[in-house]
Amino acid sequence: MSKEEKLLVPYIERFNGNLLVQAKEFEKAVAHYNKSLLSMQMLFKMQDNPVIETKEQAVTYIKEIEILVCVNLAYCYLQLQEYHHTIKYCSQALEKDEENVKALYRMGLAYTRIGELNKARETFNKVAALETDEAMKNSVTKALQEVKKVE
Repeated sequence: MSKEEKLLVPYIERFNGNLLVQAKEFEKAVAHYNKSLLSMQMLFKMQDNPVIETKEQAVTYIKEIEILVCVNLAYCYLQLQEYHHTIKYCSQALEKDEENVKALYRMGLAYTRIGELNKARETFNKVAALETDEAMKNSVTKALQEVKKVE
């Protein structure tokens, strides 16, 4: 496999996962997203014949693959009602992009569903502080109302 082909694998697997999410086949999407992350890890670990050669290239892969795939995995796990996995992948995305609104929002939903209401409220308040989109602000307001109902 050429260097260029190796560099495409994470993108192809992410794309395949996206198609499966659109088809609401979340378990299959999870498999492709995990392949995307795994193939990206392998690209970073190739020391004898490095595929990722520059810092800029590494940053691009983290932004275009790792963060997006983790946020998408969180969505899949939310749909599958596997809330601890949702939180895990949101956390991984937030390690690289602490202001990722989708990751924060999905984490807040997962915290709500497992009864961690203080963490949910705190997370939703971060989203509200960062978000400028009215539709997302409305979603956050509804989510905070759900937290209050559960209390």
